[in-house]
Amino acid sequence: MNELTKQLLIRCYNNEMLAGDASQNIMGDEEAIKQLCNETFNNGTVTTDKLEKFNAMLFEVADIVAQPDIEQVMNFICSYTKVGADVTIKEINVPEESKLAFQFTAVGSQPDFKRIENGTKLYSTPKYAQIGIYYEPMTKTNRCVEDFRKAVNDIAKAKVRLFVQQAMEVVKQGIASGNVPASQVLDGTSTTLKNFKSVANKVSRRCGGGQVVFLADPELIDYFAMQQQNTTEYQLPESIKAETMKLHPTKVLDVECVNLINPYTTKTGNETYYPVNEGYLIGASSEKPLVITEFGGLERNGSVELIDGRVKTFARIGFDIILLYGEAMGKVVESSVTL
Repeated sequence: MNELTKQLLIRCYNNEMLAGDASQNIMGDEEAIKQLCNETFNNGTVTTDKLEKFNAMLFEVADIVAQPDIEQVMNFICSYTKVGADVTIKEINVPEESKLAFQFTAVGSQPDFKRIENGTKLYSTPKYAQIGIYYEPMTKTNRCVEDFRKAVNDIAKAKVRLFVQQAMEVVKQGIASGNVPASQVLDGTSTTLKNFKSVANKVSRRCGGGQVVFLADPELIDYFAMQQQNTTEYQLPESIKAETMKLHPTKVLDVECVNLINPYTTKTGNETYYPVNEGYLIGASSEKPLVITEFGGLERNGSVELIDGRVKTFARIGFDIILLYGEAMGKVVESSVTL
């Protein structure tokens, strides 16, 4: 995709389209987008070659607009780096004082598992995964801009979900191996603020006594936040008790809470992308538990299919995940929390 077309599509996505000038025979952005969609979908008569080129542009724009969301989520739990597609290996220094025992590099449900030593060097290499989406052919000129934005959003969200889901799987393996200390894993029913605070204190102590962040579904955050209102174990200031009255509390005791965006995946609302009863306590220090390296970005992958009048397309992405400081985090599971 050339730079002019890329900037046109980004302006379209950001709703910053430029107006045209008929007297100078200059086409406005909205008309240019409609023309591009018409050339691609030709009122329903689609050629594979044009569709593949259009999908490649979709993925490239989605890669750009997804970057802020990826960095916002990932920076809570990991040291995230994106390198060029031409990079095939990235060196990571492991400090002598690190308590690291194992490296996990993952794509899919079965991460690789490898023991390493402190003070050595790690090397990230790309492992590849695939994401796919469906979208409606953009044949209606009165809504092709809206449909374009929706398709880009769907791709961007799929990329964020892939990273979060794979990071969760790596942490799960780290807990099983003991790389995340067992004393920093709270898993039960009817857990209390005292239980929660105990794990948070351990994570804070491991990270030099600093702030701890709780990344979780709003249901789990609410479970602990509601206990603050009538607690007798802690002398809480009114400002913290007032957090329970908010739609999305931002503190549980002195722990900062971050809502994990976790929409329904079914029309009936009985499933979500991530478990609603699991959350992660992360020390807000420079030593993030995970190191994630993204190699290149989204690349169109595989053939394009038309299924029931919808376009089905795929993209490949190369990345690597390493659990570097398992002791800098904890996990909370409360089985009574449900949708």
